[in-house]
Amino acid sequence: MERINLISVSVFVALVTFALAMMEIQIEGTGNWARNLPTWRPFGYFAPTGYHFAMWGLMLAMFHMPFLVGSASWTLRSEAWVFALIATVAVFEDFWWYLLNPAWSSRIFMQTATPHWPITYSIGIALSILFAWGAGKLPKQISVLGVMVALTIILVLGSGFFWRKTDPVTTTKILNQSVKR
Repeated sequence: MERINLISVSVFVALVTFALAMMEIQIEGTGNWARNLPTWRPFGYFAPTGYHFAMWGLMLAMFHMPFLVGSASWTLRSEAWVFALIATVAVFEDFWWYLLNPAWSSRIFMQTATPHWPITYSIGIALSILFAWGAGKLPKQISVLGVMVALTIILVLGSGFFWRKTDPVTTTKILNQSVKR
């Protein structure tokens, strides 16, 4: 039963990550950090926007649904597990946005990535591990992270073969926009 639960959690996390990344691609287009959206920016340009706060609110609601419908009982440990999974989705959804977006790729991401990306992703993963430890689900979280890393490797390796051939003009525009900001 525990193995089935681990598989279903991993599949759920991967599906939510994929769905949110694809939804965000459809909404943001080529403009990372909601660059082209009419949204409020309380912390500056490359920082969370009103749009991002709304997306995180959606994630909070989704992951708390089992408590609301009574299929899971709320405890501090179960809340920690929810936050471990949310941190996992937040990190991978952000990177998958670049991998799945037809205007971007892992190559462009690496060329435009600022030094804070590895730090941000590392903090997110560390938080997911810390929350999972607090929930008593560290081995399960390590497995979920393993599945997400494996799927990310598949996306990186296949990013040039799936559905996109980024034209040089779009690539140049993206690189120039990233340098200007």
